[in-house]
Amino acid sequence: ARKYLSAVRAWHIAQGWPPPLSDSHQDHINWSLHGLENLQGGCRKPLHPPITLVMLTALKATLILSDPFDACVWAMASCAFFGMMHFGEVSVASRTAFLPSKHLTRANAFFGMDLRGNLYA
Repeated sequence: ARKYLSAVRAWHIAQGWPPPLSDSHQDHINWSLHGLENLQGGCRKPLHPPITLVMLTALKATLILSDPFDACVWAMASCAFFGMMHFGEVSVASRTAFLPSKHLTRANAFFGMDLRGNLYA
């Protein structure tokens, strides 16, 4: 529908006629079509299966938490699972994409003590 309306608009303009719809009407139609796509599940990417506790347990069993890299992987997997995030939200695409001003570093870690005297991070 969007392509058809764009074609009709382009034809009007090419003929020197005024556009058939005002900008506000065009915006309303676009928002309606976008909402319709959301209702119909117009997702083009395949859905990712949810991470289960069984999967998280299996991952932990294969990691050596005394190794800093494995500990980092476990921290990221735990945060993603319990924070209900995609893995891409707790990682960066590449080392060059990492920006200390934007992403968390070791310096951002805070260790404290609660009212019962228990340590937390």
